[in-house]
Amino acid sequence: MAEAGFAIAERVLELRIGDFDDWFIPARDQLELACRGLKPTSEDNYVWRNGDNPSSLPPGYPYTIHLPGQTEVELFREGGAEAFDDDWYWASTQYSAYGAWNQDFGDGRQGSASKDDKGRVRAFRSIKL
Repeated sequence: MAEAGFAIAERVLELRIGDFDDWFIPARDQLELACRGLKPTSEDNYVWRNGDNPSSLPPGYPYTIHLPGQTEVELFREGGAEAFDDDWYWASTQYSAYGAWNQDFGDGRQGSASKDDKGRVRAFRSIKL
């Protein structure tokens, strides 16, 4: 996205937090994993193909109304210091030359939006486990 001139992606690549400078906007399937594991609310999920994630191990299958449910990690629950907002976040995966994918952390909906739209971004880092 930074190569395409998406200003927020350029800003994320310039981040220096602590001693780390390897921040990035997650791809669609990476962002889905965060939603699956760190969903802040107990809001019902939008049910269609959301959650279909062939990149994850095990593969992710479409969400049900109640799965994924609210995370058990207190810091990421609604009101917690690290909680995602009950709204959508940009993924770095482009949908087209003019749009990119996003993930809603309230109802789990995955969709796309124009790169001109305002939206949230959560910078990620990869670490070996």
